[in-house]
Amino acid sequence: MITHNHPGFWDDLVVRLRSAHPRMRTMRVSQAHVALHFVEQGLATSCLPASIIRQSVLWGRILEMPHPEVELPIAHTYLVSRDLSGMAAAFAQTVEGYMESHWESVG
Repeated sequence: MITHNHPGFWDDLVVRLRSAHPRMRTMRVSQAHVALHFVEQGLATSCLPASIIRQSVLWGRILEMPHPEVELPIAHTYLVSRDLSGMAAAFAQTVEGYMESHWESVG
């Protein structure tokens, strides 16, 4: 299991996964795209944000595996801007539209 590729939730998640799979071995990778590459090559598994794996799932490079016995974390996305006008507002609207359509197709 490739771990620690997304900040914030891994310590608690590894504990939950180990309780479900005591013999699980882990390897820390600090970047999600590196973890995704390992998964696409069939070398590992990982828990990655849906926004990162969406295209790989659609293209059939990887499979999503339900894991009902472990509560998976939710990763939040934030957009920070000093002024939401003009191009920044258009960009925020595009990101919001993408996220809404993404969750409709996943949920």
